[in-house]
Amino acid sequence: MLINTKQGLAPVATTIIVLIVLALLGWAIYAGMDKTEDDDTGMEGESTELSEVTLDLTEQNNSGHDGEATIRRTGENSVRVSLELDNATSTPQPAHIHTGACPNPGAVVYPLTNVVNGRSETDLQVSLSALLAQLPLAINVHKSAAESAVYVACGDILTDTSTSTATTTSSE
Repeated sequence: MLINTKQGLAPVATTIIVLIVLALLGWAIYAGMDKTEDDDTGMEGESTELSEVTLDLTEQNNSGHDGEATIRRTGENSVRVSLELDNATSTPQPAHIHTGACPNPGAVVYPLTNVVNGRSETDLQVSLSALLAQLPLAINVHKSAAESAVYVACGDILTDTSTSTATTTSSE
C-alpha cells in the first residue's frame, strides 16, 4: 500500500476515527432501544398488561385484624399473593381466595399459606389476567383451623382503582 507522503497519515487517521465514532453511535442507539421488559420482573410482555392489584383487608367479627393484600404478577402464568395483617397472632390463620365478595364469600378457589405473625406469602400457578377473569373474588382470613367459620379479615379483589389499586406494566 502506498501512502501519499505529501498528505501523510491524516486521511487514514480521519477515516479510522469516523468509523469508530459511527460504531459507538450505533451501539449507543441499540443499547438505548426499548426492549419491552417489565419494570422489575425481567419478563418480556405486553405494555398494558396488569402487573399488580392491591386491596385492603378489613376487620371482621371485632378481630382487630385489618391490613393489606397484594397480588403481583411474577411470571407469565404465576402470581405471588402477599398478606399483611395488623394485630395478628402467632396462631396460624388459614387464608384463601374465595368466590364472591365480603363479608360472606363463597367457595375456596385458591388456598393461601396460613397467616402467621401477620404475614403470608403464596405463589400460585395462574396468570393475573386469568385470576381476574374469575371475579368476583375475595381474600378471606379465618381465626384458626379449629375456628375456620370465624372470619377475622376480608377484602374484595377488584380492578376498580377507587377501591383497590391496580398497576399496569409500562414499556416506557
